[in-house]
Amino acid sequence: SINLLKGALDYEFYHYYDFNSLGLSEGQKVEYYFIVWDNDFIGGPKSSRSVTRVYKNPTREEVDEMMSQREEQLSEALENARKKLLEQQLEIERVLAQTTGKRNLNYEERENIKKLSEQQAQLQNEINELVQQNAELNKIQNEINPYSEELLEKQQQVDELFNQLASEEME
Repeated sequence: SINLLKGALDYEFYHYYDFNSLGLSEGQKVEYYFIVWDNDFIGGPKSSRSVTRVYKNPTREEVDEMMSQREEQLSEALENARKKLLEQQLEIERVLAQTTGKRNLNYEERENIKKLSEQQAQLQNEINELVQQNAELNKIQNEINPYSEELLEKQQQVDELFNQLASEEME
């Protein structure tokens, strides 16, 4: 039962169904649709049927391709974070060289240091998010296909990038 407002012509509703509970084999399809009824006592109940949709259980190849694409995107994001980190380190070294030996920093120098600190915190958050995405991706890969050599190799490469990125460079 859905509570409706008088006079409204369109309503959206959301329904979750776990297609995995059907035990579909690879590549198998399921067509589905919704039918809704009103409770018009005067004119009689009427129904409306949604468009027929199709759910296709992916094949092993499709899953591997999807996981490879996600792995590539994650690797690119890691590489971008690594470049940002290197740029930030150079900027920190420049600021340190300018401020070393000074007892009192002027307003501009303090603001520059504050900005660098904020940028470092933001980059650390980005890296932490990428680490979490990598862990989720690894979990999915191990659930779907724990023995795929190509995916395991890519996973190891991404893990190595994470280790390099999260090592001493961030400290």
